[in-house]
Amino acid sequence: MMFETKTEVKTKVITKIAVAVSVVVIGAFAVNYAAALLSNVSFIACSDSDGGINYSVQGQTVQGSLQKEDQCLDENRVQEFFCDKSRRLTPKEFDCKSIGKQCRQGICADTKISQAVCEKDPVTGKDKGCKCNINENKNQFTVIIKKNGIYNNPETVDLLNKFLTSVKNDFNYSNNFNISYFPGETLQELDDYIEKLYFEKNIGYATYVGDEIDLDGQLSNPSLTADDFDLPNVEDILWETNPDGYSQRVLSAFCRDVAISWILPPISTVNFVPDSKKVTFINEIIRKYTDYHNNAQNILGRYARSYLHIAWDNSFPYGQNLDYWERGFDLDPTYVYNSDSAAVVRELTKRPILLSYFVHGSPTLVGLGYNPDNQTDEFEHLYTTQDEFEKLVMNQISPVLFINPSACGDTALSEQTVDNCCWPQRQMKNGVWAYYGFEKGWWNNAKKDLDRDVSRAIFIGDAVRRNVIQSVFVFGDIMSTMNPQ
Repeated sequence: MMFETKTEVKTKVITKIAVAVSVVVIGAFAVNYAAALLSNVSFIACSDSDGGINYSVQGQTVQGSLQKEDQCLDENRVQEFFCDKSRRLTPKEFDCKSIGKQCRQGICADTKISQAVCEKDPVTGKDKGCKCNINENKNQFTVIIKKNGIYNNPETVDLLNKFLTSVKNDFNYSNNFNISYFPGETLQELDDYIEKLYFEKNIGYATYVGDEIDLDGQLSNPSLTADDFDLPNVEDILWETNPDGYSQRVLSAFCRDVAISWILPPISTVNFVPDSKKVTFINEIIRKYTDYHNNAQNILGRYARSYLHIAWDNSFPYGQNLDYWERGFDLDPTYVYNSDSAAVVRELTKRPILLSYFVHGSPTLVGLGYNPDNQTDEFEHLYTTQDEFEKLVMNQISPVLFINPSACGDTALSEQTVDNCCWPQRQMKNGVWAYYGFEKGWWNNAKKDLDRDVSRAIFIGDAVRRNVIQSVFVFGDIMSTMNPQ
């Protein structure tokens, strides 16, 4: 019979205790692990794109296969999703009305939109003159590029950030301006995206850079024109009965809550335009506009505080006669007929800040009367080609900073060739700061009022937002200005 020593007995006791403790610990761990799995908390990460409870940003909260996006329950209540302290995906309902806002696109938003305010004619009772009362809080500016597009490259992004800084400094904005990266494909998606920027980021002014939007196949369509880029108000268009008994759109629908401009490269329907050529084209324009804002006093000082209006000489029967209307710009006026080529050259040489015209034209020819190649044909001498205008630019930089065009074909954006396409793109390349057109519409605002506001505005986008405009296009810089700050 063997007897255990005290040491051996002590060792066995310790071993049994250790085993017992291990069983208890492992058992407890197994229970807790099972509980964690059942509760779906501790071992499945939870993330919230807007950083938690944030009623001003529409966020997406993700936990495992579960994804929830902040949403509006009705016009006042938002359902916010977030990760709670236990890392659970958790919903929370909030009344936006309690902070003086409404729910839009999953956020509590400042939903005030522009409203038309009209002066009534005391005799007829009809609208005499209308302006847009805008939401002054929506005053931020952004440049939009496609998220995964060719302009989202280090060089162009760097140039765009420098451009945004130049705008900020030019107008003494306190907030930084940022690039917005558009994730969609179509013009409708862009329209929705800009609406979101309006409500969520207080964007009132935007410039879209590039040609990477599929306008339902229209980018490859030779009939693509500036009007295809006229985005509507952020609100749905409503209808009402006008004083004459006809159905018409509510006037406020023609107030642009966001003023938008476009910087496009050449677009061809036949010849392939390499991405590298497009990027180089865009980069050149962005550099030019950055210089304009960085040296606004000097740049604007090179131009006379005047405008030149070129009218079609109706003694040359070419289609319908064109009116010789007076413009309303708050600038010194000069009017010439396009048949007087010497006067056209003389006045352009004086470098007016703005050129307007109402003439016949096409996507490659416009009846400006500038004819350095001395064509002698009855009509040819009335027309100016894009190459001829570019020669004038090469001789004396850009003869004008702003162009308000009105001719058939001068708003085309795609053509059968690359080299002669198109007036908006070529004029931006020529140094034109804004190539724009407005149509006042059926109400009785005089076109002169809009002309005056454009020439007086702190920048062209402000005139766009404050005027009731049936249709509008701006190519170039929506923050361009005729008035040094």
